[in-house]
Formats: sequence, C-alpha cells, structure tokens
Amino acid sequence: MQQEPDFANEVEEIEPRDPVWLRWSKFLSVIVVLALMLGGLFGISIHVVAWHTQLTSDTYIPIGPRKTRYMEQSANDTRQAFKQRFIVGSTIGGVCGLIYVIRCLIKDEDP
Repeated sequence: MQQEPDFANEVEEIEPRDPVWLRWSKFLSVIVVLALMLGGLFGISIHVVAWHTQLTSDTYIPIGPRKTRYMEQSANDTRQAFKQRFIVGSTIGGVCGLIYVIRCLIKDEDP
C-alpha cells in the first residue's frame, strides 16, 4: 500500500513563519482596527440615520414623528453622547477582534 505525499507538511516546511513580534503586531492590529471601525460607526450612527431619513423621506419614511425624532436626535447630539457610543462600539469591536485572535492562537495559524 502506497502512502500519498502530504503536501500541507511540505508547504509548512518550505515557508517559514513570520517572526514573533510581527505575528503579535498583526494580532494587535486586528483588534485595534476592528475597535476603531466599530467605534466610529457607532459614534456617527445617529447622524447617518438622520441623513438617511432626510434622503428617503418621500419614499421610505412618511413625514411624521419618526422623521422629526431622528432629526432632533441628530441636532441635539452632544460630545458626551458621541464618546459613549464610540466607547460602546470600540468595546464590541475589540471583543470581536479578541475572539478572532484567540481562535487563531488555538488553531496555531497567522491572521
């Protein structure tokens, strides 16, 4: 009985892994980038919803209490509320990135 060659092991032997500092910087960048992206999206979410209702008010949302509520929320937005939404979004993004990094570490693969 012949054994088939294992090409996966040959590829691992040919290609050396990145240095440890580069692998950890990749892991850290995954966490930081996801945190900043989701934090920014959460931070501007009220303004995006207000802009969307303004654009689609004739076809999607009839003029009424919902449209005025979205516009008032956007107009009355404070710096503190923006910071809170940014922190919530950053936390969610950081946790998602951390879960991905832990999965990569368990499977012993690079991001």
